[in-house]
Amino acid sequence: MQYKKVFDQDFINQLPTPAMLPIPSVVALCKSNEPSEEVLRAQIEKWFQNLPEDQKADMYGRLRSLDDEQHLSAFYELLFHQYCLEEGWSIQKHPSINKQNPDFLVEVTNQGSFFLEVITLMEKEGSRQNKKRVNGLLRKFDAINKTNFHLTVQFMKCPDENIKYKALARNVENWLRTLEQEENAHKIEINEFGFNGSISAFYSEDKTPSGYISPVENGNTMVDQVKTAISEKVKKYKFTKTSNKPFVIAICSSSIFSPDKWAIETALFGYEVISLEKTTLKLKKVYRDYSGLLTPNPGLGGQSRNTRISAVIFCTTVWDKEKPPQYYMRVYHNPWAETPLPFGIFKKCPQLSKIGEDSEYISLGWHNDNKQYIILNDNLLLHPPRNECSTSS
Repeated sequence: MQYKKVFDQDFINQLPTPAMLPIPSVVALCKSNEPSEEVLRAQIEKWFQNLPEDQKADMYGRLRSLDDEQHLSAFYELLFHQYCLEEGWSIQKHPSINKQNPDFLVEVTNQGSFFLEVITLMEKEGSRQNKKRVNGLLRKFDAINKTNFHLTVQFMKCPDENIKYKALARNVENWLRTLEQEENAHKIEINEFGFNGSISAFYSEDKTPSGYISPVENGNTMVDQVKTAISEKVKKYKFTKTSNKPFVIAICSSSIFSPDKWAIETALFGYEVISLEKTTLKLKKVYRDYSGLLTPNPGLGGQSRNTRISAVIFCTTVWDKEKPPQYYMRVYHNPWAETPLPFGIFKKCPQLSKIGEDSEYISLGWHNDNKQYIILNDNLLLHPPRNECSTSS
């Protein structure tokens, strides 16, 4: 089958309206009037053509999916495929290694090869279900709100699984009928029907859809999910125990779930601890605890954990309305890796690596830290695609 275009006009026409909540990423991409979305759509079309023919069917279906997890994970896999091509590297998708199939095997001229696994972080299932209930409630409110009041819903806790949408909507509808437009702001608190929170109404000539303030979840969700995602990949790919090739994991930030640089560094190297003098409160030292995925563990006799991870790449998309998307990419080398990733491979990106070590401390430092963003070449079109590298199982 010949794939001329991923997002053809017939496909765009049959997509749901962007007014629905939540808006699927592919709908935002295809139906937005923002110039940056149009540029990204054109980039994806060109990058897609650089895929080998036998890989296009899977990527085609996932890029067109209304499921954000499918769409966004396909996008970031396509992005890294393009990045590798632009570096002049050979790349094989889903190589078979001891009956396991990581995302990529990448061959770099004069620097060997490495395995690359791309993870796009999404919300936990519980969080997704909570958001689904929140959006369902907002749709109910918008349907019954015939006034010129904009509603903001604040949740004190996540909606119950058995939330009674109709009963709650009727309660709010009756409340709205009592409001005077001469008063600009109103508020009601409700703790029934599976909802615990408050609803504020603000008078507006141009009524906009209802908004909400999320409940606070326990723990640091971003750090925990980064750690869980990486740990699952290490457990899954047992071939890395005997492989002599570096194993690199790319953590990509979705538009739905966006960890930052702090969350990545905390997940890898532990939480920062500040030690003060007891009486003067003068700063004694700043260090990190043992909770990081890569740091040595006293419980293991000071041995490092996850030494099969050679490096972690953090990647997120940076938007500018008038310009092509930029990609914020940083490489974190594991100083305790069994098979280190050669430093020169990702020379275009900021890289954190070991710069010193003594009997007590190991020092890490950033290189090329002034290089904040990667801009991929949307004009690079390869016919045919570069040769793929090969491996034996």
